[in-house]
Amino acid sequence: MKRQLIRSARPLITPLNKTILAKMYQGNQSLYTDVPNRVLVLAPHVDDETIGAGGTLKAWSKQGTDIHVAYMTDGSKSNSNLPAETIMKQRRDEAMKVKQILGINEMHFLDFKDQELVANEPFIAAIANLIKTVKPDLILVPIYIDCHPDHVATANTLKEAVKREDYQGQIWCYEINCPIEPVYINRVVDVSAVQTEKNQAIEQFTSQAIDFDGFVALSNHKTSLLYSTDNVTHVETFQAFEAGEFVAVCEALEPSANYGEIFKQVNKTETLLWGLFQARNKKQQFYKQANQREAGDKA
Repeated sequence: MKRQLIRSARPLITPLNKTILAKMYQGNQSLYTDVPNRVLVLAPHVDDETIGAGGTLKAWSKQGTDIHVAYMTDGSKSNSNLPAETIMKQRRDEAMKVKQILGINEMHFLDFKDQELVANEPFIAAIANLIKTVKPDLILVPIYIDCHPDHVATANTLKEAVKREDYQGQIWCYEINCPIEPVYINRVVDVSAVQTEKNQAIEQFTSQAIDFDGFVALSNHKTSLLYSTDNVTHVETFQAFEAGEFVAVCEALEPSANYGEIFKQVNKTETLLWGLFQARNKKQQFYKQANQREAGDKA
């Protein structure tokens, strides 16, 4: 009933979202069109890779990129009323369906416990081993400021693994619950031609008792970042770093910060603005603190 009441507001909310977000994401960027050879995606949970970068992965897979997705957790504490063993199996089954839809070459299941990720020795060693075996020229990881602690822990653990393996490739942060502040977005990928496949992948996540439409809506609104939006209906956005820059940014933030008590998830169209603007001043302060070397006055 509550979900139905919220959805009834969509005809009123959608045009308001469009007007406000067109201004928020107003930019003059160009599309990023280079294609990496081998990508390692670190996904704290099954569905994070699809929400944050599913269109980009599909577009790259069509152009020959070797894509590896590594899931950090076992899914046992997902948003579901199912028993832990049942949800764990269902989540893995969903991942295998997404593998086919998005053209992922290989999946790795680390099976750490949901909501318990910390940058400890076993977790650092696991990611370091992935870097050593996959040998990616690009790593995708959730943005370092996010309202889910598993997402933040994954970014912080990658930081330690990068130092251990002396990784020299690029690292792109993708957004899930807490979108990247527009001024820090430096990669915009056109996913218009593969949005249908991304939507199909999202539809596989039937085990989750949450909505995903807000993420898709935001992908449409962010086309305002481009100097030309001809034939571009949906984009995915990232903050890209060289490895050393990524390490410096993560080390500039307090690793134990509980962003979940400050920020809101943007998974629903009807609450998209609330999620984006909740404590936004505080969020901008965190970004400025983290990116002070690279961003300078821009923040």
